[in-house]
Amino acid sequence: MCQRYDDAMTTLEFFNQYFGRHLVTPTGDAVADASRVLSGGHAMAKGGGAQRIAAGWAVIAARGSTLQYKLAATGLRYSDKTRYEAWLDALETFQISEPVMLIEFDKKPVPIANLFRTHDLRAVYVCSPTGIEVFDFTKKPTSESGKAHKVLWKLKEERAKIKAESIS
Repeated sequence: MCQRYDDAMTTLEFFNQYFGRHLVTPTGDAVADASRVLSGGHAMAKGGGAQRIAAGWAVIAARGSTLQYKLAATGLRYSDKTRYEAWLDALETFQISEPVMLIEFDKKPVPIANLFRTHDLRAVYVCSPTGIEVFDFTKKPTSESGKAHKVLWKLKEERAKIKAESIS
């Protein structure tokens, strides 16, 4: 059973509570714990040595966190969806009372300074090793919009079209 999200929780406390604690033993130092999660090695589901999360995505939420990179950790869900499919699922079921964290993993670790929660679809944060993409998901992207906004919007339109065709 997951705990109810607490508005007073810092971003790093949120990250550690709903994701990090499944990967490292919490010490009470939110910065150190999050840093260990993002830059440390973790046991893989397929066995072998510990590896840093160096590819894929995560959706972190109080109702449960999902990860693409298959680790041996319990308490997390795993999915083979693309990052955009998973992120769109999270945004389509988003509730203002339940923030979500969207993370893209890559060869370099995600710095803790790049961790942000989405509290409102008008300011969606996608966190990655190279920075943060912030966009208003209630509005169609423009030519200046970032890649995540454009891809998510296109996927959203494709899903809506498929749904409309299945109804008619």
